Amino acid sequence: MKKLLLLLMMGFSLITFSQEAIFSAKYMILYEFDYDEDDYILSGKEWIHTELVVSDKYVIIKVEGDEEKMWWEFNDEESTDNYFVYYTENELDKIIFDDIREEIYMFFEYNNSTNQYENLCVLSKIEE
Repeated sequence: MKKLLLLLMMGFSLITFSQEAIFSAKYMILYEFDYDEDDYILSGKEWIHTELVVSDKYVIIKVEGDEEKMWWEFNDEESTDNYFVYYTENELDKIIFDDIREEIYMFFEYNNSTNQYENLCVLSKIEE
């Protein structure tokens, strides 16, 4: 029941965002893109509390007392019923909410010369 409620909350909140919604993740996995492997390689993982405060115009990411506010826009073309895709200002970062796996993917440090995001952070163990 909790899983269903979370999925409904994520789906509804991400589409409308008439109010702020808060997603609290307990686990983080970090990856770096390896050009030799042409894939993301695990660089670290840990139990750490991460909170995302989301609205239709911005996301605030809080990790262990540090906080960053980023302006973003919903990308209708890349989104589906199960994946909600957002790009931050100047499309420097990409954030995907995955309803199927109940994970949040945050791609950072876009490299214009390679058209590749250098880092990926996966948040899981998400609570409402």
